[in-house]
Amino acid sequence: MHHFFVNGAKIPSIGFGTYGMTRPEMLRMIPAALKRGLRHVDTAQIYRNETEVGECIPRSTRKAGLSVTAYCAMAIGRVLLDPMLAEIAEDHGRTIPQVVLRWLIQQGNIVALSRTTNPGRVVENLAVFDFELGEDDMVAIQTLARPNSRIVNPHGLAPVWDP
Repeated sequence: MHHFFVNGAKIPSIGFGTYGMTRPEMLRMIPAALKRGLRHVDTAQIYRNETEVGECIPRSTRKAGLSVTAYCAMAIGRVLLDPMLAEIAEDHGRTIPQVVLRWLIQQGNIVALSRTTNPGRVVENLAVFDFELGEDDMVAIQTLARPNSRIVNPHGLAPVWDP
């Protein structure tokens, strides 16, 4: 396999696409692709397969020593306005950002990026390892995903069919 190097990291030049695959195909093929050395698995909210990819990646990544990076966890502040997240945060005596970060990392092998310009929030964001969300909370938060709700959309990078 051909690789390229970025900041000293060796990355395969070929990734694995999942668009149009069925659940059984993904559950079979994603682990097989990772086993063969592929390290980029394509998914997007528009594919409506994030759940299946999410189920495969943690199982496979632990074996391969990989992790998944979740960026834009705060949805450019939009999560702060969600009443369900507010209720879950109140139930746990936490902030909404803490609940969102906990939801991400509790899935396993997820590296959650959190951006802030407030030093106090860095401390707050790190205070997510001393509580757990219940299964009902985890499922409820997953239901917030909506088709066609792309938030991060750098000019010139989003495909024409995914505005």
